[in-house]
This record gives sequence, structure tokens and C-alpha cells, in this order.
Amino acid sequence: MGTRSAYSTINGVVLLLLCFCGGLTLVMKVIPIEVTLGILLWIGLIIMAQCFQRAPKNHALAVAIELVPS
Repeated sequence: MGTRSAYSTINGVVLLLLCFCGGLTLVMKVIPIEVTLGILLWIGLIIMAQCFQRAPKNHALAVAIELVPS
């Protein structure tokens, strides 16, 4: 997506401020846990699709085994 290390730093600072100011509890009250889990599932599917697209075809089995949780 073209982002660099500053994107991760900004995300970390914003989450740190939310945690220190008590804003995380407000966010968790406003956003239901089901929505959060749905978003995490979607992100996981996107990551899995990108893994299969980027890996060579003969490494597909290794990519599939890698994605299985321990």
C-alpha cells in the first residue's frame, strides 16, 4: 500500500494514547466484539490470499501448512 515505518509508529502512538487515556474502553463499548472478530477474520483472509499470490506455485503446500495454527 506504499506505507513506510511512520505508519506503524503513528498506529502505536495512537493506541498508546488510547490505552493511557481510557479511550480503549470507550471504543470497546461502542464497537461490539462480533464486529471486531469479523474484521480480524477478513484481514486474515486477505493475508492468506496474498501469501498464495506471492509464493511460487510449487510452494503452495508449504504456504498452506504454514497457515495452520500450531
